[in-house]
Amino acid sequence: MKKKILIYIMLACSFLFAFTGCKDEGEYEDVSEIKEEEKKTFSFEYNGKTVNIGEDWALVNKKLGDYESMFVSESCAYQGTDRFYYYKDFEIMTSEIDGKEILTNIYIDKENVKAVNGICLGMGLSEVAKNMGPADKSTEKALIYYGSNVNVQISLQNDKVIGVEYYYETQ
Repeated sequence: MKKKILIYIMLACSFLFAFTGCKDEGEYEDVSEIKEEEKKTFSFEYNGKTVNIGEDWALVNKKLGDYESMFVSESCAYQGTDRFYYYKDFEIMTSEIDGKEILTNIYIDKENVKAVNGICLGMGLSEVAKNMGPADKSTEKALIYYGSNVNVQISLQNDKVIGVEYYYETQ
């Protein structure tokens, strides 16, 4: 009799566990579900020169010219060193990946610089939607667009663009 009761209790517990499992809460989103053909390429153009995330720093530096200042630190995301190059109108970060210094981040926080699809600081939310289309992910403070090896995050405050960041997305 005790054996039968124990079996019923175990069955009841497993039944409850199966239907009440853990809930995954938060804003995690699996980017790998986006089909490769849907992923876009986002370039940055400045003074008629186009650069892309993932390009070799020597080529980027040749295109964009001299920077105003620079800062070096240990990499948080990759092994090696990160370098921050400060231009008059934007910032660039490079990282050592597979022994090469490549462009991994561009941050724009000046009004006179146009980003992807003509996005610029101060632009309204409706104009961003018109230029970029629907975001792949949106939060109260940002719109995120997924690309092939680069994502673009458009930071918002009071439905106005306050910053644009291109950042490297590892495959």
